[in-house]
Amino acid sequence: MAVDTTVTNDLRKEIVKCNDKQQLVNLRQQLDTFEQSIDMTGVTTFEQKRIKQLIDGLYKILDNKQIQLSMNRFEFIGDPIPPRHSKNQIKLIEKQDLAETNSGSAVFELLNESIDISETRYVLITSSTNSIISTDKLSPPPSIHMRNTTDSICTLTSKGAIFIHNVRNSILVLSCHQARLHNIHNSIIIVDKVKNNRIIIEDCSGLVINQQIEVDDFNHPTKESINPHYKVIDQDSLNHITQRISNCSVEDLRVIIGKCFELTQ
Repeated sequence: MAVDTTVTNDLRKEIVKCNDKQQLVNLRQQLDTFEQSIDMTGVTTFEQKRIKQLIDGLYKILDNKQIQLSMNRFEFIGDPIPPRHSKNQIKLIEKQDLAETNSGSAVFELLNESIDISETRYVLITSSTNSIISTDKLSPPPSIHMRNTTDSICTLTSKGAIFIHNVRNSILVLSCHQARLHNIHNSIIIVDKVKNNRIIIEDCSGLVINQQIEVDDFNHPTKESINPHYKVIDQDSLNHITQRISNCSVEDLRVIIGKCFELTQ
């Protein structure tokens, strides 16, 4: 299926010039709908990769725009002070952005935290280090973007797509319409539910993935040889891992992740 570049070009222009959070939400919905309408049946691996890069590029622009619009604004108080008066300082007063609670995406940056995310907005996790993350399974967000994650356990449920970039030494439990993983290393991937039981990976290594899941690896498109970038875990080991991570605390996170990897050897 050929992708209509007129649609993607128009979306790109609208995202770049967008200065309103609610409008950005609408643009994300348009991109989600467009992305889900793409049928990869019969499409060559090369073309699949090109389409993925095109869509991922648009989502990246969206995420950056969301961060830009979500940043707190600052206001100078008083007249400007010339540099020679070094003892005087310009005061900055942070203004609360009330619109953030009403529209747009929910943006998270996590360090040594355990958090249950209950959001009906789009979820953007910009970074996570030594943290435990879960989203509401009964009322999940429309889509999730997560990047820059290390030493974390993430149980993510989304009505739509989950896009994950730059992850190391973590355990990901996913339930979604579509899952795309880029630059994921030395991590355990447990897919509870995904459309067509298929996930897409690129630039990944050292992955452990549960059974019954088809993996489209853009760096190893052939099915005629063993994929060096991931291996499949047996059901018994998977059950033990699921049990271990169910009652994990932040303090024990690295130890538990290490023991889970031992079960995959």
